[in-house]
Amino acid sequence: MPAIVKGWMDRVFAYGTLYTGSRRFHNGVCRGRRAILSVTAGSSAEACSYDGREGDTRLILWPINYALHYLGFTVLDPLILTSIGEAHNDHDRAAHDLLLKAQLECHGERLIELDTRPAIQFNAEDDWDERRKLKAGAPVYSPFIRHHLDLQLGGVTEHPDGITQATKGQADARHHDEEWDGVTSE
Repeated sequence: MPAIVKGWMDRVFAYGTLYTGSRRFHNGVCRGRRAILSVTAGSSAEACSYDGREGDTRLILWPINYALHYLGFTVLDPLILTSIGEAHNDHDRAAHDLLLKAQLECHGERLIELDTRPAIQFNAEDDWDERRKLKAGAPVYSPFIRHHLDLQLGGVTEHPDGITQATKGQADARHHDEEWDGVTSE
């Protein structure tokens, strides 16, 4: 989350004003109100997807959406405008201007249709046990809150102590990279 957004949230989302121990999530002060993030990205939609180089923009926005949910908002699926970056020459600029115009028109249409925009799913109050842990069988809507401790990511397993274990191929590749840089760690 950008530091400026985090700073704003720290000042505005104040305990006692917008939330308390009993006034949060489904009982939050903003219950019955809707919130939506509208963001731009310089990269293409493909680069901002789950398998794109920029990473899954919707997943990257999840902590901000969760903070809005914490206050009781019904959080709508974000509006993400992609390919906003600069054109590199006059030929590209004309095509880029057309793309931006199409993006703006699409964004305007999506704003008109906010009443039909789907809400992001979060776990319901009865999905948690008395220790505030996700109950077995409760739905999982995000990799941030899940049933299993280990999170498998392409051969890297994250463990609760913060240590990651790489597959042998990844460890060998790291060792090779360190040697390439003239640094060897044993």
